[in-house]
Amino acid sequence: MRQRKKAEMYPLVKSWQESGKSKTNFCQIQDIKLHTFIYWVNKYETETGSKKLANKTGKFVSIEVSPPVEGNISLYYPNGVRLNLSGQVNSEYLSTLIKLGSHV
Repeated sequence: MRQRKKAEMYPLVKSWQESGKSKTNFCQIQDIKLHTFIYWVNKYETETGSKKLANKTGKFVSIEVSPPVEGNISLYYPNGVRLNLSGQVNSEYLSTLIKLGSHV
């Protein structure tokens, strides 16, 4: 098993962040094991303080929803998480959820 080093992995993490690809897709292209890459992403984000939407209390972040988008919406994230929304959802909030999903 090959040991990966910070000097090798941090540039890959930066490249992934700029690519807009999911972690899974990026790892397939780069021939990196997903769990190894997730380790380095977490290490990089912790070290650089770039964790997005970090909430030190571990609780949900409150949001305001308006104007609404109506209907049933399902988001399927690359890591297998499925999010079902029904009723009225703010279009900006929906856009944020979609963007966050690309970083999972």
